[in-house]
Amino acid sequence: MHFIWPSPDARPVAAHCPVCDAVGPHAEALLVPGGGLQGSDWQLLRCGTCDARFSPDRRVASYEQGAIPDDPPCDYGTDFYLEVGAGLDAMLAPLGWMRPGTGSLLEIGGSVGFVSDYAQVALGWKAKGYDPSLMAAVGRKLLGLDIVLDYFQDDTPLPEAGYDVVSATELIEHVPDPVSLLRTLSRGVKDQGVLVLTTPDGEALAPQTPMAMLSPLVSPSLHLTLFTRTSLERILRAVGFSHVRVRAASGTLWAHASHAPLPPGVESGTHGDLYRTYLKRRLAPASGTALYPRLESGLRYRLLKELVNHGDYQEAMAEFSMLADAALRQYGLDLSRPEALLDLPQPPSIEGYVAAAPTNLTGLLYFRAILANNLEGDAGRAALYAAAAATTGVTMRQVLQGVGMDNGEAGMLVPVALRLALGCLAGQGADIRPLVDAIGQAPATDGFLLSPAEQDELRDSLANAVHALPPANTGTIPLERIKPELVDLCRSDLPRAARAMREALENAVDASGVWQALNSMDVQTLRQWPGLRTQGAKLALIRLTQLSAFEEAKTLFKELGNDSWRAEEPLAIALTIIADMAAKAEAENELKAARNALEVKAVIARLTAGGAFRERPDLMTHIAKVAFIRLVQLSAYGEARALFATYGNDGWREDGPVATALGMLPPVRPPFRRA
Repeated sequence: MHFIWPSPDARPVAAHCPVCDAVGPHAEALLVPGGGLQGSDWQLLRCGTCDARFSPDRRVASYEQGAIPDDPPCDYGTDFYLEVGAGLDAMLAPLGWMRPGTGSLLEIGGSVGFVSDYAQVALGWKAKGYDPSLMAAVGRKLLGLDIVLDYFQDDTPLPEAGYDVVSATELIEHVPDPVSLLRTLSRGVKDQGVLVLTTPDGEALAPQTPMAMLSPLVSPSLHLTLFTRTSLERILRAVGFSHVRVRAASGTLWAHASHAPLPPGVESGTHGDLYRTYLKRRLAPASGTALYPRLESGLRYRLLKELVNHGDYQEAMAEFSMLADAALRQYGLDLSRPEALLDLPQPPSIEGYVAAAPTNLTGLLYFRAILANNLEGDAGRAALYAAAAATTGVTMRQVLQGVGMDNGEAGMLVPVALRLALGCLAGQGADIRPLVDAIGQAPATDGFLLSPAEQDELRDSLANAVHALPPANTGTIPLERIKPELVDLCRSDLPRAARAMREALENAVDASGVWQALNSMDVQTLRQWPGLRTQGAKLALIRLTQLSAFEEAKTLFKELGNDSWRAEEPLAIALTIIADMAAKAEAENELKAARNALEVKAVIARLTAGGAFRERPDLMTHIAKVAFIRLVQLSAYGEARALFATYGNDGWREDGPVATALGMLPPVRPPFRRA
């Protein structure tokens, strides 16, 4: 699909705007050669009055698919939609304000009917749908929904009171006359009811928008009108709704419209608890029944995503295990071996792609990467899973682009999976600089298919990791080697070597064991992964601090560290402890060397004036005890009693050396009185 953006001198076009009736002339917004019906060019204009983007060609593609059998089949398109194509979270986000009860919902053009199903399963509402498509027939079959396989029209019978909510998800952009559609939909809304719409955001129609979002947004010959917040609010008010809110969210518009004040929280987004409740209930069907495998895979994947994003990692791992078992059983794919998934062959067609693997494979691998990193603490395995997610996501997008389609979820996951993979590799010491440079210079149609904005974000997000690498003469990677280079880096034995060094450092029982683990890397390994020594040194510093080998830790930092380490919280804590212990040891030595009470008091005065001792009462208490013992040793009993009065308490008597010193104090004699 080739997009041609208008030049500054493009001539405006006269055409009737379907939103505000303005005849223009209107500026050209986009041209897609051959993208229209019967191979015609697809043109979008931008209305100068209401800001809507629309096609002057108002012919409608047919959504009817002939006679639908009583037992509708699930083809590759249906399987793809069930497993990954349907954006349930985006569909349900505008309904997050709805609560369990006795409400009623009418869903128009809802395809499989996930909105109706959510209302019934999670909320206990009654739902009815209208949609003439095969997808709707499949939803009626698989989910047991009340969907009429027909269009909702002006004369469609309705309950006398209407519905609490009328939902039309991604519908209004498809119709030639959106004003008539909205008037028809308003028939079903109760006096206190709410019309809920979602539709692509026309303001995202721009060259800088990533293609994975742009291609579904444009959908030549299918999306006749692309609304903006302004134009959607305008048309809703024009058909009689007095209370309207429109929100833009990630390339989509949500609209809530009513004749009465809108309920509170209509813009609050997905209700996470209710969404997870819906998915779990759907995955626990009635006894003796089994979900269609692709439907189960899609629901379980969406639950996995929710659990990971919510931080419920143990529960998420259990869901992943079930998905992995199904992938092995149905496709022979072993998801426990991500290294084998890094370069799967690209199927010749979308049918072949759907038949060869779960279509949500990219997401499965990405969220498993997060579990490897955040739950298991295994950066090497996280890099493998994230890299496999990126490569399978690119394969998926290339297959879809071959038939003029794309997938927004894969487009979103590929760049974040790349960031995670490269960040984990750099964290283990790999030199990712040539790969980051090559990915950042690749055209958006090659490599990992990143837009210029996504390339900039990748570079920015990895800037600190790259900066931490030691200087090196890095080469360049040709375009055709970008993906193989990432695969080779992940499959290297070096992550295992890094993991072995990390385990040896964590298990070291003394300072010599720490140094032995740190020096276990051979020269060739360090040449290939120049940052590995630095990463090992950071871990060694932390381990030496844990072992109270503070002098060794100071030596290591002096030889291998630098001030940039203080930006990392674990290292900053370790360095603070090392500095405090060094100051403590120095103060102890000064006190033990003091020759009289004045020198002891001078040390205490200096320490209380500032620094770590002023901020750390525990350190000051320890030093006060040392000073007290020294004063007793110097027979400066009066000064010792004064110090105890200032810093001491009855707890000091539980400290053996201090208790001994307290016992050495002579009794205080009462003042002499003349008879």
